[in-house]
Amino acid sequence: MPESNDAISSAVNNVLALTNKVPAHHQGLHFEDLLLIDHKTSEDVQRVGRALAICWARRNTGNSLLFRLLASESSPRNIMVARSLREWDVTYLTAATIIQWFGTPDGMSFLSEAFTSGGGILQYRYS
Repeated sequence: MPESNDAISSAVNNVLALTNKVPAHHQGLHFEDLLLIDHKTSEDVQRVGRALAICWARRNTGNSLLFRLLASESSPRNIMVARSLREWDVTYLTAATIIQWFGTPDGMSFLSEAFTSGGGILQYRYS
């Protein structure tokens, strides 16, 4: 059965709202998987991935968090990793992809294992 115009309109509005919250330079390689429900990505993974993408974009506005992480004056290796706009584009794409990957089952398992092996506790569950 074809989708109703209201359902399609709602999906388009959701896509536009998310892409407005997450500018192109903060979108990971698989960002499009977060936009529409499909057979590859569950709704829970999409919801968590969208939240991570939005939070990452919000924290990287203005004085970029990624810039501060890579060019910290307190670091003994105080170097600017990216030397060109293209290198910064690749750096942002890589970082956004990893942040969004944390929302996947593999990413959550990775975080849980890392926290546990470090003596911490990380619990997550889909509501």
